[in-house]
Amino acid sequence: MKIYNADKIIPGLLIFVAVLTLPFWFNLGRASTPPQPKIDTPAIQQMKDKTCVLPKV
Repeated sequence: MKIYNADKIIPGLLIFVAVLTLPFWFNLGRASTPPQPKIDTPAIQQMKDKTCVLPKV
């Protein structure tokens, strides 16, 4: 099987894959800190019953 214009296609594919995976390589080894939820917001303080608002399944 002959690949026409392989001298342009293969480097283009390699550059595409490199650009596509760059964010993963850039952040490799660094873990982001998880968000810390704040439970003392003014909206929560105004609530009469401080219960979960999600429905029970």
